Amino acid sequence: MTEQKNRNFLMCGRKRQFVTEDEAKNRAQSIKDTSGTEMRPYHCPVCKGWHLARKSKQAPYTKPKRKKRRGGRTSKQARRYGGMTH
Repeated sequence: MTEQKNRNFLMCGRKRQFVTEDEAKNRAQSIKDTSGTEMRPYHCPVCKGWHLARKSKQAPYTKPKRKKRRGGRTSKQARRYGGMTH
C-alpha cells in the first residue's frame, strides 16, 4: 500500500461510507430512532463519500474574553508594596 493510500485508509477506512447524502441521512434517522443518538452526515474529501458524525450536545467552545486591566496595582500588590491601588 502506498503512503497516500495508507493515510486515506487511516482517515476513513473504518467508517461506513454512504454513496449519497440521502442514504446517510436515512441511516442517521434510523440510529436516532433506535438508540436516541443524534448523528449528522458530512461529505468526506478523502473518499468522496458520506460519513456520519455524532452531533455535539454542547455549544462549540468559545474562548472567554479577558477583562482589560486598568493601570493601577491590584490589592495584593498594594499590600505587598505598601502603596495604593489607584
